[in-house]
Amino acid sequence: MSAQESVTESGSSEAPSSIRPRPFASRPGWRRGAHIAFILILLAAAISQVVIWGFWDPAFGDSLKYLITYSMGLLIVVLSVLWWFLFAPLEWVPVLAVGVPVVMVLLGLAGSVRRVDWSGDMRARVEFRWQPRKVDILQAHRQQQSVSPEAVEAPPVIQPEDMPGYRGAARDGVVVGPALSQDWNAHPPRELWRQPVGGGYSQFAVVDTLLVTIEQRGSNEAIACYDATTGAERWVHEYPADFQEAMGGPGPRSTPTIDGDAVFSVGALGDVYCLDLLKGTPRWHLNLLQEYHLPNNQWAMSSSPLVLGSKVILNPGGEHGGGLIAVHRDTGAEIWEGEGLPQDAASKPKENRPGYSSPVLVTIHGQEQLLHFDGAGLRSYDADTGEQFWFFPFENDAAVNVAQPILFEDGRIFISASYNKGSAMLQISHVDGAWSATELWSNIKLRCKFTSPMLHDGYLYGLDEGIMVCLDPATGDRIWKGGRTGLRGRYGHGQILDTNGQLLILAETGELVLVDPAPDELREVTSLPVLHEGKTWNPPALVRGIAYIRNANEMVAVDLRATE
Repeated sequence: MSAQESVTESGSSEAPSSIRPRPFASRPGWRRGAHIAFILILLAAAISQVVIWGFWDPAFGDSLKYLITYSMGLLIVVLSVLWWFLFAPLEWVPVLAVGVPVVMVLLGLAGSVRRVDWSGDMRARVEFRWQPRKVDILQAHRQQQSVSPEAVEAPPVIQPEDMPGYRGAARDGVVVGPALSQDWNAHPPRELWRQPVGGGYSQFAVVDTLLVTIEQRGSNEAIACYDATTGAERWVHEYPADFQEAMGGPGPRSTPTIDGDAVFSVGALGDVYCLDLLKGTPRWHLNLLQEYHLPNNQWAMSSSPLVLGSKVILNPGGEHGGGLIAVHRDTGAEIWEGEGLPQDAASKPKENRPGYSSPVLVTIHGQEQLLHFDGAGLRSYDADTGEQFWFFPFENDAAVNVAQPILFEDGRIFISASYNKGSAMLQISHVDGAWSATELWSNIKLRCKFTSPMLHDGYLYGLDEGIMVCLDPATGDRIWKGGRTGLRGRYGHGQILDTNGQLLILAETGELVLVDPAPDELREVTSLPVLHEGKTWNPPALVRGIAYIRNANEMVAVDLRATE
């Protein structure tokens, strides 16, 4: 019998390696089970996405939806690759011919990612290595600036129309100024200038023609002054500081404060500077974290400095909050410190809860006091001595309290936070020399993540996990969310100003929206896309009808004044 006949009869000869069946794919039971399981997983994923995005409203907002969606997408990709190599009903040659290039492309794409930029709702935006670096774009633009702005001979006097610091002089987001144009489609606002800017989420502090902000330039933080008319840089003071954080991104978070002939700023790593307003030269500097033996806040030091006469109020933090300090405006020397601060390096805590809001001066029942919403709750201080008048605990797992508290004339205070926390209305009382804060109501119907809500004509307006809400402050009942249909008002985690009886909203997408606040309906008047690169968490500045806005990539001035 010939060798060929022997092989034919016995059927025991091995097949060539190029067509050799694969171990799992050659077993009918395994292959059939894998196909069924894979199809069921795909169906379950598709159905779950319909439920998640069509019907589910989690307490953590869209952040949880995106987290589940991205995790599910990654799982599907991994399972698809495994199914293709292990169970696809093909021989090794076509499996490898298709699978290997696909895997190489996927690995190449993953390796080409420079960084991932996350929105407030965990929506990802990818920056690839072949795209120009933002720092290079900014540097090239600065080198092209040939004409210096006209010099300012004396510090300008702050006027009611100016915004010398975070959300204005009173930190309430209420803007004094001319009427705004009501139809930005028929009469597009005039763009005065546009240019690159360094990273971070600072607002412009605006006095007269001076714009001051703090930004990230490479491995340095930069306090920069620009000309309001042209956008040209007047001066800049840089110093080494490079805060990096995956979710929020790099750069400083706070807004400088202009007071008289000086600028005060707080960097992401706790660097406090007092600079000359006209020249940008340093007068004094201290580092809050080093001085008070504290670790950094998880998402960086974010409170903006508050100037009260000869005092500058700053927020180092503390393991349980309660760590405001006052330093002398001219020297930086400490005047008083809050009881929540550690006393020496040996008692340095492992965590710091300064929160992300900024202190504000208010008057309650005839008593001037500092309000501060830190990582543990809302506190009131004596501005002269730092003595704590009262404290109301209001803490979420992330210790993230950002929104500014709203004070009512009768001594009520509204506070709100995200991360499954919600809102509360407090009644502040002063009886027999003792202060107290009592909760009137609380619920999760308005969860302000980065946005400070506004009180207008007796109603509260804010962004509940990125969606516009109208709330009745008397009861906490939500009157509407996203308008009557619930499908509108999706401004993300943007910022809100109140001017001339209207709300000016800078959405997280960089769109400006003008709204007539009303309890019966969400009334959008007009809108205009303004910033186009990346997310926008920075508060806008509106001064004399001109919007000066920025994000971590670009800055622009737009004339919104009515022309008729």
